[in-house]
Amino acid sequence: MKKSEVKKIEKEIDEKTKLPHEVKEKIKKDIFINILVSLLLITYYIFIVLGSRRYYKKY
Repeated sequence: MKKSEVKKIEKEIDEKTKLPHEVKEKIKKDIFINILVSLLLITYYIFIVLGSRRYYKKY
């Protein structure tokens, strides 16, 4: 095989295995939203625990 053919085949393989830019951005956006939601839930449960500890210390 010639070098040009090998390079052409390598280029085709790279194009087929890489995700398009739009798909990458959508995945990044979804991951970012999931991280934010999880942080909000963790913060909410921390405040619930801290509030219940304060309540039980009174009595």
